[in-house]
Amino acid sequence: MQDFIPWRKVNLLSKAKWGSGLPWSVVFVFTCWYLWKWRNKHIFLPLDESIADPVKTISMVVRDWVKASQAGMFKLNVDVSRRAASGYIGASGVIRGANGNWICGFAVNLGKGQILEAKLWGLYFGLHLACDKGVVRPHLICTS
Repeated sequence: MQDFIPWRKVNLLSKAKWGSGLPWSVVFVFTCWYLWKWRNKHIFLPLDESIADPVKTISMVVRDWVKASQAGMFKLNVDVSRRAASGYIGASGVIRGANGNWICGFAVNLGKGQILEAKLWGLYFGLHLACDKGVVRPHLICTS
């Protein structure tokens, strides 16, 4: 465990580029996040289909994030979930500035429903929050 902190620090502070010039530190963060997310989906939603091309998926998300950061835009990231056994759905999201600084966030229990309903409600709550905060034309990222 002692080696974990230096390893994490080296990757987070790295100035290296990956693939088509994407910053390695951003790729590293999104890779850790997606691995954790996919692992939890595999455990809690065992019938969920596997990711066909994880490298492509992460690369696309990182490119979107970098593009929005360079444009000085705000990012609205919405994530949703559905528990297969009970049918309960929920949504959460964050709005971040161009440099990744946290502006605000939300989390909501939506009762029972389908995953598409959770996505639509998540986008609704996220866009409503963006309007309340004066965020115009946020860059939308909706995962799940």
